[in-house]
Amino acid sequence: MKKNILILILMYSCQTIFGLHNIRCAKFYSKGKKFDKGITEITICEGEILQLTAEPVANATYEWVTPDNEVIYDIDLIRMNTTLLMSGKYSLEVRVNNCSDMSFINVNIIPKPNAGIDSTLELLEGLEPSEQELFEALEGTPELGGNWTKSENVYRYTVKSNNVCNFFSTATVVVKRSIKLINGFSPNDDGINDTWKVISDLEKRYPNNSLVVFSVNGNKVYKASPYKNDWNAVSNEELTINHNKKLPPGSYYYILELQDSNKNTLKGWLQINY
Repeated sequence: MKKNILILILMYSCQTIFGLHNIRCAKFYSKGKKFDKGITEITICEGEILQLTAEPVANATYEWVTPDNEVIYDIDLIRMNTTLLMSGKYSLEVRVNNCSDMSFINVNIIPKPNAGIDSTLELLEGLEPSEQELFEALEGTPELGGNWTKSENVYRYTVKSNNVCNFFSTATVVVKRSIKLINGFSPNDDGINDTWKVISDLEKRYPNNSLVVFSVNGNKVYKASPYKNDWNAVSNEELTINHNKKLPPGSYYYILELQDSNKNTLKGWLQINY
């Protein structure tokens, strides 16, 4: 879309009176609306084409100065695919022989909405991401209030502007269910798998998690809230025969509440080997 602003230069007189030059010039027109000479304002949308045009005056020269001090010697000033850096005050000086005058126009540019930057999200197999997890996975400080759509493992976030520009912006999160659940460890102090690292980065991914472990007889042998991937098979339940000692090898049943926004709970059998 192009925003065309006509700057009409009216040369009523050009004469020297005691060394002073007298020029009347620079009326701004935008879609038929005329502005008085001086600093005027227009508002356009980011990405539009901005064209500032002066009406031709015989034997005149034109000098535009942009907000970043670029000088353009032309009757037209055109900016393609405008960015926020192009907003600000533009000046136009018109010269005819020894006569000159200046006019100004301030250009405001409405930014596009920010949906963030494409990213990936790793999850456990079998889990669906929450909108909170998807939003937190996006890079680039996305705006709130958008909508999510799904196509297989690709989730698309769309933000629409609430102004006259009627823009929308999208970003995607690709979900990879690549995190494995570990269901065994060997706490024999050999430096390998001595603690139960049930999920990589558990404390970071699910900081509010809680874990309870039971024996095959249904007795509670261990609990932690949050669990930090640091259990070495020592029971912390007072009613356990092996309280404060390592449990015997065998199978144990666990319940791990992730306490995420989807309230996911993982249950299953854990194997302790020595």
